[in-house]
Amino acid sequence: AISNMSDRNEAMRFLEAFDWNLDNAVNAVHDESRSSTLRQRDQQQSRSQDAPQSSSSSRPNQAARVNYRSLPYGLGLTYGMFAGLLSLLFRLLRYVVPALTIENRPSTTPEAQQFITKFERHFGPTHPEFTAVTYARAVEAARRDFKFLVIYLHSEHHHDTPAFCKDTLCSDLIVGFLNENFVVWGGDVSQSDAFNLSNLFNASSFPYLAVVSCVAGSEVTVLDSHEGPFTAE
Repeated sequence: AISNMSDRNEAMRFLEAFDWNLDNAVNAVHDESRSSTLRQRDQQQSRSQDAPQSSSSSRPNQAARVNYRSLPYGLGLTYGMFAGLLSLLFRLLRYVVPALTIENRPSTTPEAQQFITKFERHFGPTHPEFTAVTYARAVEAARRDFKFLVIYLHSEHHHDTPAFCKDTLCSDLIVGFLNENFVVWGGDVSQSDAFNLSNLFNASSFPYLAVVSCVAGSEVTVLDSHEGPFTAE
């Protein structure tokens, strides 16, 4: 019982081996037990070291990333410069592409071109150089060229319109003066752009002429306006 042995014969052999000295036999049993435990622990550690270990690189769905700082000096420097240039290029494209889009917009609009074509059909090719764009683009052009903008609102149904266009607006004196000093925009009030302007400027009679300043900001200032017919003199 002292040696925790269940086999009596084995216990007797231990006592005989140590000349029936109980203390020596018990110590020998305990020493044998410790040695067996140590051998088992060593065998387990040896088996765990020999077993293949899973690597973090075998994990599924793990994205591979390039750390250029861990590359050799020359290759890392080249990779870093290339990445920096690409980043700079993409930032520049954010500004260049919208600018190219604006510059490539059509320079004329259907409404403006229809007005000019119809005006020439009735009054001939000699007339102020109407810019064939929207009112908003005409404002931009006047601001860019540092000129005032002359706006002509046309109503073919008004009884004063034909005489005014033929004798005043298309006279050589008025045409030369306007073309040299102003950006000129014209529109028929039966079309949306000119109709909206007639409401904006509170035009109550036609023909209507206005001189506006487009120098500051997006707003315009009406410097002078005239409703109804008048002569070139």
